[in-house]
Amino acid sequence: MLMMFHCSRRDPYCRLRVPKYLKVYELFFLAVFLALYYAVLVKRDMYYVTPEEILLMLWLAAFAYDELGQYIDAGLTLYTTGPYNHTSRTQNSQR
Repeated sequence: MLMMFHCSRRDPYCRLRVPKYLKVYELFFLAVFLALYYAVLVKRDMYYVTPEEILLMLWLAAFAYDELGQYIDAGLTLYTTGPYNHTSRTQNSQR
């Protein structure tokens, strides 16, 4: 059966599977996080919560939700087999 491409049915995040676009997205995510963190540090107020702090809290909650989703999808074994996790595990086991 011949399948036709339909723009209305395509996955909007399919380009994030390409490593080039994934790394650009991760860099953008990190830049926004650092900008929010810096804004919170600069506009620190001891008496009330600033809008920047609220945005940073929402950003961190979204990041935690995404990490939880990855853990649920892949399981503990695949989730912890990233290059940084593998390196730290082998260094700890050699001690």
